[in-house]
Amino acid sequence: MFSTLPYTEQRCLQHTGQQHMTDVDQARAVVQRSMCPHDLEMLRRDGQLDATMWSRRLRDTSVNDIAYGDDVQIVPGHLESFFVAMIPLSGNSVIRCGGQEAYTGPGIAAVPNPGEWLSMRWTGACAQRVVRFELPALHAHLARMLGRPLYRGPLDLDLTVDLNAGAGRAFAEDVARVVNRMECAPELYRHHNLIEVTEESLMTLLLLAANHNYREDLDADPAPATSRIVRSSLDILHNDTERYYTQARLADAVGVSTRTLERKFQETLGVSPMNYYKSVRLDRVHQKLLAADPDTATVADISRGEGFFNRGRFAADYRHRFGRPPSDTLAG
Repeated sequence: MFSTLPYTEQRCLQHTGQQHMTDVDQARAVVQRSMCPHDLEMLRRDGQLDATMWSRRLRDTSVNDIAYGDDVQIVPGHLESFFVAMIPLSGNSVIRCGGQEAYTGPGIAAVPNPGEWLSMRWTGACAQRVVRFELPALHAHLARMLGRPLYRGPLDLDLTVDLNAGAGRAFAEDVARVVNRMECAPELYRHHNLIEVTEESLMTLLLLAANHNYREDLDADPAPATSRIVRSSLDILHNDTERYYTQARLADAVGVSTRTLERKFQETLGVSPMNYYKSVRLDRVHQKLLAADPDTATVADISRGEGFFNRGRFAADYRHRFGRPPSDTLAG
């Protein structure tokens, strides 16, 4: 039923400050604090839980070593706001996500789609290193790698990633180095620059290792160098959150005609200035919805604050970009 590929097993999870649980409800609560609400069930009638959990967070990523010590079923449902890359250190698991099913073990990682229903079965020998990536951060990093907005919709990765060679192996090794630094020199991660470099490296290697709907774009020849006009425009669109920019207002701000602005954006980014700007504002709305209190905030107020006044059009654009209605994001 399970298959294990050649890969160095690392069963021992001996971390300073790791938590140990023998009660199912306690284990569920501990893992939930770093992951999300989920169902946890023992699969053997006489099973004995012997769970361990170690977790460290940077900014938009976290690393979590998890083992349960007996056969368990885990049903998180929809992850929604984050990706996880589950790197098996030992043992095996069955991962079902949407219409896909994968049998993983050391050498094969699983990266479930946040918008699809997720359920898993781990064997008692299974220990996994689970790297969490916040969805807006991973989308923004992919857009920077591409040099253009994500106009094919949300990132959609294949369920499995081969860790035995190439970028997949580099990703697993990079994660292992991060864990080692977190254990041996945690004070290093008090420095913002190291956190930024570390997260960018992890996201880059994952996106290069996995197959996904932007794979061809990443493998294509690099886009032309961004012009001064476009660089200045991007700085304005990303950083000036106090005013709304029309194409004419943006052209005035960078000192060119609207036709020149349009041409430079098409040449370097392959999109119009206003379509690019819409993607920036949609990302802002998404982040505000994730952070908002659903008891006091409304989608209409947040979207209007970013210049979206047509509720129907906004909802359609939001669903296309993030794969779900904005009301679902606000509800959490």
